[in-house]
Amino acid sequence: LSDRLDFSAAAARLEEARAVLQDDPVERAKVAMDLAATLYHAGRTASCAGLLEEAIAFASLAGREDLARIARGNRIELLINRGEWETASAEVAELSSSARRDKDDLRLLVALHHGSRLALRRGHLERAAPENREARDLASRLRDRIEIGELWLEEGDRLLYKGHVEE
Repeated sequence: LSDRLDFSAAAARLEEARAVLQDDPVERAKVAMDLAATLYHAGRTASCAGLLEEAIAFASLAGREDLARIARGNRIELLINRGEWETASAEVAELSSSARRDKDDLRLLVALHHGSRLALRRGHLERAAPENREARDLASRLRDRIEIGELWLEEGDRLLYKGHVEE
């Protein structure tokens, strides 16, 4: 339904699924993330942060750090898109710190990418560059070509914003 841009019907179906999945934290986390994404794309963002917090809690309860990492990244992205710079910055800093402490490269990649994106969106072009470069290097080591592509696109945006245009 979401693929057909029928967000209202998709949200209704996801709400139904959420109601019957009370005893399955993994599926509950997945549905909460899907519902947050669906509502976001429908322009109904008021409950997205709460749904992502719910997803983080259920994923953590189930020991699914992979799902919790995705939900945290989505939450940071939501904060950035809402212009909630200070909250997003604090979450990026905490995520980066814990990832470095735990030597968790995937979590660190999420933190670096969002840190770079946050700096770019705030207009801090020079601050965005080193995090983007470190994230590209890490994504390359992790063989994550999609992430590398996104990071290069953002680096291109940064250079354009900076006025670096070559023919």
